[in-house]
Amino acid sequence: MKKTILILVAEHCAGKTTFSEIAQKLYPDDCSVYQGRSIIEKSLKSQNIEITRKNIRDEGQRLSKILNEEGYDTLSASFMEQIKSDNRNLHIIDSVYHPHKIINWRKWCEQRNYQIIEIAITISFEKRLLLAQKKQSNFSVEDLQNIDMLERTNDPQGQQIDECIMMATEKISNDSDYNEYVSRITEFLKVIVKSYTL
Repeated sequence: MKKTILILVAEHCAGKTTFSEIAQKLYPDDCSVYQGRSIIEKSLKSQNIEITRKNIRDEGQRLSKILNEEGYDTLSASFMEQIKSDNRNLHIIDSVYHPHKIINWRKWCEQRNYQIIEIAITISFEKRLLLAQKKQSNFSVEDLQNIDMLERTNDPQGQQIDECIMMATEKISNDSDYNEYVSRITEFLKVIVKSYTL
């Protein structure tokens, strides 16, 4: 199998974590997952800044503006270095909120003959609210609306989740029950692995 990069693009509580967990269960020895949040939180802690969703977003934007010699942002460059040295073939980026990052990932993968697939997870607001409330019982409609506003900006350097979803080459629906969603993920991953196994 050639190295395959899966870029997950989805709104808050859409099912990105479940997708990654299923992939790691199916291919425990051949799948790596990369999350920018851990790097961002580490950066915030080093600056003694409180870890809130707004601060995570703002710090993520700041790190996105710091580019290496090849023109890749801090988070992407960190993941790229790990992928190059990782012998595993399936790599999941969870998640991308900036269209220019998707463009950069496509360029990077093309240069190395890696396969890249952007996956949009589609889901209703109501279903996302239910999933959010399972994690946090006092999570409100307003809480989710506020998060959605942070993920949808007109700032070229800000989060633009709708643009990213439109750029995705594949879509998986999470508007059914959990078992059906897991079945869709499983079937999708099996097709991907079969298609790119040499």
